[in-house]
Amino acid sequence: MIPYTHFCCQRCRVLGLKPVVKLLVISIALLFYACATQPQRSAPDAERIRQNAGQAHADLKAAEGYPDSSNSKAPPVSERTGISNAQPPVSETPVESGRRPDWIDNPGGCYSQNNYMTGVGYGQERRAAEDHARSEIAKIFQSDIASENRSYEEYLQTSEGGRTRSAQNFNFEDITTVSTRKMLSDIRIAAVYLEKKPQTGYYALAVLDRNHVRPILTEKIAVLDREIDQMLAVAENDTDHLTKIRAYKSGIEKYVLRQAFNTELRIVRTDGRGIPSRFTLADIQQKFARVLLKDFAVMVTVQGDRAAEVQQALTEALNQKGFAVSFNSARADVFARGNVQIRPMDQGSAQWKFVRWKAYFDLVDRQGGVVFGSVQKSGKEGHVTISEAEERAVRKIRKVLAADISKDLSAYIFSTQN
Repeated sequence: MIPYTHFCCQRCRVLGLKPVVKLLVISIALLFYACATQPQRSAPDAERIRQNAGQAHADLKAAEGYPDSSNSKAPPVSERTGISNAQPPVSETPVESGRRPDWIDNPGGCYSQNNYMTGVGYGQERRAAEDHARSEIAKIFQSDIASENRSYEEYLQTSEGGRTRSAQNFNFEDITTVSTRKMLSDIRIAAVYLEKKPQTGYYALAVLDRNHVRPILTEKIAVLDREIDQMLAVAENDTDHLTKIRAYKSGIEKYVLRQAFNTELRIVRTDGRGIPSRFTLADIQQKFARVLLKDFAVMVTVQGDRAAEVQQALTEALNQKGFAVSFNSARADVFARGNVQIRPMDQGSAQWKFVRWKAYFDLVDRQGGVVFGSVQKSGKEGHVTISEAEERAVRKIRKVLAADISKDLSAYIFSTQN
């Protein structure tokens, strides 16, 4: 290929131009050639930003426990989730000033979309600009994960014989917040620019290195797959119904978190592929529902005034709330044992009668006889006759106690304790 300057010289010779004019033509040609081939950002400037990102990702590896990162410190983590729960600090990235950088309008010019995800944020304060930049990347993940969560909530509706156990015992938003926080911690601020005209404000460039994050997500999915295996093994082999329920619930929660990480992996990978799960939510949910709605049982025993009516009312109420109630003590996993008093009150008139009621229930785990909950309520009801006032008291006891007992039962059944 003939160099462009040589071609210009030949043209000048043919046209018979003078040496000074020749020099001028060559200079213009060189200038034109340089402008036509100049990258969107000068090499030193782009390299400096990439070095900032490289250091940021070295910090990320330190937080993840990768080698060669002894000088970095991991952020504080939550004891419940094991994930950083602190607000991302203001970065230490130097602030640019002067000429408006190209990355504000074209971050892809500095970072190939095949290797990076980028977000640009603006704010009157530096922190606001950096937070907005991070959120530009994070919202891509959050929208897809939120959509999956809605699907899980609709699917995890278990019913049997008119009894329904909804997904209320699973807080998917809290579960997948773990993955979102982790993703936010992987995003780093690569550049910050202070603009002074027409008004003072900050721009920040956030980057997510696909090549660094991909193996981290892959490993987290592998760890969760092993944990799900362990939970399902416990649920299948243990004979205690409470242990089975807790193991299945834990397995479902880990599956939801696993799929959140898998969604992130599909977004991070340019080919959109994730890692297929060996499990299905349908399979885990069906086994969970079977134990919860068929195998696990509560036995209600009531002593005192109107005991048979109160017992029947509580049995019906707990059934409607999704609990199987058994009259066989050998089959029951939990006992709800209570005493009810309904007494006429002196207060009243010939036209209106009142009764005072008191109810006390203990919730007892059959395994070991541990009392894990107590419900104590009292109240006053009135009507034109004592019998009608007592009927109202029974209905009130049913409503109040069923709500409190089912709440305590759910808290105990779905707790993480063994």
